[in-house]
Amino acid sequence: MKLSKSPALRVAAISLGGATLSLALVSSPATAKIPKSDTAGYSSTTASITTETATVTLPTITCSKKNTSLVVVFSAGNNGGILTNLNMECYKSGHSLASAYSLFIDLGSSQGSIGSVRPNPGDTITMTESCGANISVTVDDVTTSQSVTDTSAGPVTCTSMGVAAVGSKVLPRMNNFGFTNVMVNGNPLSSISPTLYQYHESAHGATLTAGPLTSGGTAFTETYAS
Repeated sequence: MKLSKSPALRVAAISLGGATLSLALVSSPATAKIPKSDTAGYSSTTASITTETATVTLPTITCSKKNTSLVVVFSAGNNGGILTNLNMECYKSGHSLASAYSLFIDLGSSQGSIGSVRPNPGDTITMTESCGANISVTVDDVTTSQSVTDTSAGPVTCTSMGVAAVGSKVLPRMNNFGFTNVMVNGNPLSSISPTLYQYHESAHGATLTAGPLTSGGTAFTETYAS
């Protein structure tokens, strides 16, 4: 994961299955050992992805070191693709550390933009991405009733997707949180047999574990441990 040098926003630069934007993770069979990475969540290279949706409740973060970060990623891709990031960054505020979330949307063919939605810890966020004649992203903060939609001309064929949390080298402490209502082309996430990935911090051994799919294959929990 690469982070921008801007102190105001650190953006995960991720490529998914060879796509311009997504989760660059090595595919593995369901029976293989779950790979360790900087990512905890699910991804797939299923063809012909036209729509995908997900809901996440953002965790509360306890900052212990400057510039630690967490990125909630929702992506669809091929050449051009869509990336929706909910970025959390720890930063110095006076003599203490604070954290803040921001929304970053990148439609692949155009430069990424910082959305008008300003999420808070504990907010429930719904995300919808569409590929086809045009590509679009809609992000709704259900808690604050803020919403933003970003579109770009297509056509774009999306053949891969990811829904996950991406951590920095030093993962901040957080409460457990989860994704719900994860659907691909109107069907549960489980219908495309996604690959599971788990986060293992290289610096101090903290973990972020994506649990098994529940609720008919549409939900999973992210569990933090140090």
